[in-house]
Amino acid sequence: MTESITYFDNASTSYPKPDEVYSACDKYLRVAGNPGRGAHRLAYQAARTYFESRELIANYLGIVDTSRLVFTSGCTQSIALVISGMLGSGALKSGDSVLVTSFEHNAVMRTLAYHERVDEIKVVTVPPGADGTMVDLVALRRLLSAHPTPALAAFTRASNVTGVVLDLPAIAPLLKQYNVPLLLDAAQSAGLIHDDLGADDAISFYVASGHKGFYGPPGVGLLYVRDGFELDPPFCGGTGSRSESLKMPDFLPDRLEPGTHAMHLAAGLAAGVQYVIDRGIDEIYSYENSLMQRFFEATAELDFIEIKGRAPFDPGHLPLASFTYKGHTADRVADWLDTGYGIAVRAGLHCAVTAHKVLNSEKTGLARVSFGAFNTIEQVDKLVVALKELAKIPA
Repeated sequence: MTESITYFDNASTSYPKPDEVYSACDKYLRVAGNPGRGAHRLAYQAARTYFESRELIANYLGIVDTSRLVFTSGCTQSIALVISGMLGSGALKSGDSVLVTSFEHNAVMRTLAYHERVDEIKVVTVPPGADGTMVDLVALRRLLSAHPTPALAAFTRASNVTGVVLDLPAIAPLLKQYNVPLLLDAAQSAGLIHDDLGADDAISFYVASGHKGFYGPPGVGLLYVRDGFELDPPFCGGTGSRSESLKMPDFLPDRLEPGTHAMHLAAGLAAGVQYVIDRGIDEIYSYENSLMQRFFEATAELDFIEIKGRAPFDPGHLPLASFTYKGHTADRVADWLDTGYGIAVRAGLHCAVTAHKVLNSEKTGLARVSFGAFNTIEQVDKLVVALKELAKIPA
């Protein structure tokens, strides 16, 4: 096996991380204190680090009231907080419908399926557009005008299988017209597509992973709750504030952040966001897209590779692509690349079986390449060479 690795699985988690991220995590652990839990310099320093991390990220996202940005363990927990929090507050109840696209991650679909069984909510899928778009706008308008009006729309900002991007400028006004809150899952898009949460008031809840396009460490994510929306805390604990009461504080972020914070992860995430700011989100997207185009150009004449779910040279998608390989299964392709060339790609259903149903690949899965800011043209060429070599192996 090749000792070094050429990494094309950035849609799962970005790798490597900027040096500043490693340094931030290490630095905090060496001066660790617990914010809000002591009247000494380490506790004060920890509180300052946590505050500054939140402020930096919130400002980047255009959030005016930075207290409404909540740190979580990841995008999965953020999504669960919204759904269970709405149920707890009564904003979502038995018989209510939640709209989803056909491209949702299991972080959304499994959470909703659980509450569909237990709390009798209804999950309604908006069909994709015939032109390859994520949502058919005519069908969406019809579902929004139904009675009763849906209680929530939980839409992914971009598919982790095809890279197709949600047409938010067209969809957000429709949801706002019918007063349907939007939970926007930015797990894949954060760090590549900049959503200004201060300007777009149609986004009620915004969730993002820290470890993908924001180049932060695993184990930390974000939840933004727009003013006017309240979530009942699904779990309770110490916050370092209002300790005289056995009720959770009624203010954010404390209401949704019980327990000791993952301070080193928050600091690392802030360093990752700062990297995106310094390099420039448009420059990162353009660079990664150029790698994607190189891959498409080099494989365009290879009749044994078929890109699924996107037009190869459409620049409006994220820099990832899923494909079939004639004569070989997706797991065989991934194993060949890994063991023979030290190249990492993703094979399978990508935790998004509903997207694979649209692509008719739910029984076989697909191989996926996803590019990051630290990949190079030379690495893409190495990948293409390896894929060509596989064609010489008998099926």
